[in-house]
Parts: sequence; C-alpha cells; structure tokens
Amino acid sequence: MSGHSKSLDVRQWQQTIAELSRENQRLRQEVADLQETQENILNAKLEWERTFDAVPDLIAIIDRDYRIRRVNRAVTQRLNLEFRDILGQPCYQLICDLDAPPSYCPYVTCLASGGKQVKGIEAEIMEGDFLLSFAPTFDQEGQINGGVHIFHDIGERKEHERNIRETRERFRKIISSMPVMLHAHDQQGNLVFWNQECERVTGYSAKEMVGNPEAMKLLYPDPNQNRDINNLLKNIKRKFRIMEVELTGKDGAKKVVSWSNISEQFPIQDWFSWAVGLDVTEQKQAEEEAKRLEKRLQISQKMESLGTLASGIAHDFNNYLSVIMGCLQLAINGTPPDHGCLAYLKLSLKASNNAKDLTRQILSFGRQSHADKSPVHLGAIMKEALKLLRASLPTSINISTHIPDEPGFVLGNPSQIQQVIINLGANAVHALKDHGDCLSISLSRVEIGEDDHGDLMDLPPGPYHLITFTDNGEGMRPEVMERIFEPFFTTKKVGEGTGMGLAVVHGIVKSCGGEISVSSELGQGTTFRIYFPLIQVRSRDSSAPAET
Repeated sequence: MSGHSKSLDVRQWQQTIAELSRENQRLRQEVADLQETQENILNAKLEWERTFDAVPDLIAIIDRDYRIRRVNRAVTQRLNLEFRDILGQPCYQLICDLDAPPSYCPYVTCLASGGKQVKGIEAEIMEGDFLLSFAPTFDQEGQINGGVHIFHDIGERKEHERNIRETRERFRKIISSMPVMLHAHDQQGNLVFWNQECERVTGYSAKEMVGNPEAMKLLYPDPNQNRDINNLLKNIKRKFRIMEVELTGKDGAKKVVSWSNISEQFPIQDWFSWAVGLDVTEQKQAEEEAKRLEKRLQISQKMESLGTLASGIAHDFNNYLSVIMGCLQLAINGTPPDHGCLAYLKLSLKASNNAKDLTRQILSFGRQSHADKSPVHLGAIMKEALKLLRASLPTSINISTHIPDEPGFVLGNPSQIQQVIINLGANAVHALKDHGDCLSISLSRVEIGEDDHGDLMDLPPGPYHLITFTDNGEGMRPEVMERIFEPFFTTKKVGEGTGMGLAVVHGIVKSCGGEISVSSELGQGTTFRIYFPLIQVRSRDSSAPAET
C-alpha cells in the first residue's frame, strides 16, 4: 500500500471519529435533556400531587363505571382509609354507602345533560353536609369516560344557617308572644307578619291575615280609610311615626289602636314597614266616660244649685202668696155680689192659685216638697194616668202600651207619679205636633248590676221598674238634650209652656230614688227612660188606685 493510500485512510478514520464524537455529544445532550425533562415531569407530578393533596375540598377522579381512579388526601382523611383501600371502589358505595348511584349524584346529572358541568348540588354524605360539583372528562372520540368529583364541606355554613334560623325562630316567637300588637308589610303593602296580640285584639288569626290581599279591607272596611292606610304603607316618604286608627274586629267591634312605626330605627330584612301597636280602646272609653261624668256632674251641680235657688225663692213667694190669697178671700167675702170690683178680685184669686201651683212645681223640682210617700202599685197608677192622657191627645196620634198586670210597687206619691206620666205624655204630644204620629209607652222590670254604667251609675244595684216613653217625632239636638231638665227651659213658643214640665218630672223621679235618661236623634224620635226602685210589700197598699 502506497503512502498516499495510507494517508487517505487515516483522514477518513479521523473524519469518522469526529462524526462519532459529535453524535456522541449530541446523544449525551439528548440524554441530559431527557433526564432534565423526566426530572421536571417528576417534579411537576410531585408538585401536582402536593397541590392536589393540599386542596381542602374532597376530590375524587372516577372512570366511566363510577370506579375511583384517584383521590386527594382530604378524601382519605375524611374516610379514614388508605389510598389502596379506596382505589377501584365504586364512588357511590364508598362515599354514599349505597348500592347504586343516588338521584342527586352529579355524574348522573352530567350524563343526563349531555356532558355539561354540574354545580351546586347539596347532599348529606360522609356524616356531613357537602356541596357537590362534577366536571366530565372525555376520551379521544369525545365520549365521556368519567370525570372529577369535588365535594365542598358546607357543614360550618349549614351550622351558621341553622343558628340563624333558630335565632329568627326565637325572635319570631318572642315578638309573636309580646303583649303589644305587631304587624309587618312588604314593599307591595302585603301583610307578612301578624302576632298573637293582633289576633287577640282583632279576632283574626295570622292564617287569615298573612298573605291575604284583602287583609286591610277586613280591618278598615271604609273605602276612604282603607285607601289612606294602603297609601301610607306603600309610600316610604309618608311613613308615619305615631298614628291612632279605628279598626274593625272580626266580631264587628270597633277598636282604637295607637300604632308606632319603628321601621327606620330598627330595620328588619324583608320587612319594608313594621309597627307596634297598643289597644287603647278602653283608655279612650275611660276618657270619654270621664268627660261624660264630668259633664254629668256639672249638670247635676247646676240642677242642684237651680233647685236650691228656686226652692228658696218659691218658699218666700209662697209665703207672700198665702198673705195675698188670704186678703183676696177676705175682700171677696166682704164685697157685695153686685159690686164692680168683685170680678177683678175673683180673677186675682184665680191667678194667685195658678201661681201657687207653679210654686208647688218649683218645690217638686227642688225636691223640697213634702208629699207623703207610700207603696204605690205602679202599673195601676200608669193605667189611670193614661186614661187622662188619652182624653187630651189628638186623634191623629197612635198610642201603644205594654203594662203588665202583675203587681209591682214603688215608694212614692200617687199624684206625683201620675204627674210624671202626664207631663211626659204632654212632652211627647208637642214633639209629635209637626212630625210623627206614634207614641209607645211600656213598663217592665230590669236588674241593674254593679257593672252597669252610663246614665245608671247613680243607681245602686238591684231590681227596678223601667218606664219607657218612645215617640217618632222630630227628635232633639244634643245642645237641647243637655238642658231639657232645667227649670223654665223650653223650646215651645211664648205662651205654650212654662218650661217646668220636665224639670218637675226630674225632681219627682229623683225624690223617689230613681233616675231618668233621654236619648234622641234629629229625625229619629226620642226615648225617655225612668227607673224606679222596686220594693216588696206583703199586700197591696190602699193608696193604689183600683185597676179597671
């Protein structure tokens, strides 16, 4: 072999060695890169596993047959099992302790929805409360081959919710049993709460009122009042602070309630407007009764003062009349029958007798007359007086009477009691002069108890005779009723009356231990009620007129 050939072979070998060296270097780099990649993959895997296990939510990866392929550490800790004891187990057996997937299983829902993610399913599993979510996984052909279960522990949230519900329920029970009324409305004005005191005062139960669109109409049947109340509830700019209203209970009784709106001071979720109320019906009635009693006392004091004044004047006037009448009688006896002054003397004596009768009436009003009192059969006296009354009434007036025959006695003077009947009848005739044509007169027995109020408060409890005079005349105005028993007060024209008729009736009734009251409305007529104490006697008194 020539030197040239040997030199050529050496160069070839050198080139080959260089190529092999470069290839070896490349392979070493690839191996190094591969080792780095493997190390990165391993680190990434470890990082993923650490992250996967660090997630506090329970995570389980399942295959298409519900078998668990992978779980994080939260699952093993919750189930208190090792990984090897969990892998391959059906999730519904291990987690739900069931033989088949439950209806709430999110994987079932995912399959039914065509592979959509499922979120927000709550379930009680693994001795706790969890919020379930599921994300499907797909194979190369796009078919669901399992997915990822996420179980978020909501036990603490559920406990908070339970505490809130229990607190609200306790709050509801407290305000429901409060001794004050409390109701609440939403923004549309619908009633959303009605406590027990509201039920007691109105008679309407919460079942009848809450959610009932006609609730306010039941309480406020008057259309104008109902409209005002609804506008007040719906318009926040017109919210009231304190308001007194009259509402109607289930039994039709009127109740006065003082409402205080405290919605702004104490806002409550879902309650747009709420108020507490007090039933002040009895308080209002007591105030009205106090005013009525005060007025009654003023009238009584006025009547007593007038009676005292009138009686004092009548006594003195009666003394003067006695002297005048005595002198007139002597003058008449000493005057010849044909003397021109005799007629004037007799006329003066007649006028003096009329003045004496008026004096007697004034003394009766002042309760200072000394008429003898004895047991009187009231029914017989009334029948006797009605005979006289009928004879003086116009034929256009119809009288209906109801006077029982059974004996009943009062302590009084027969003539005075007759005068009561006749005076009341005459008063009714005047009331029927231009309006009405019916007069009803009745006698009955009533029992007055300790709880009876109104015009009967001055009467002690016990049995009473009740005389009722009712006409359908023109009635009286309130200001007239206040003065009808005053002496010399009259609504009649000049010359038609002295104004002493009802004053005398008042005095006689009071002297017998009784009471008289009147009720009247313009255009509705008038009713007088006279109460005489009933007395018990062993036999009929001779002073009672015989019944015919």
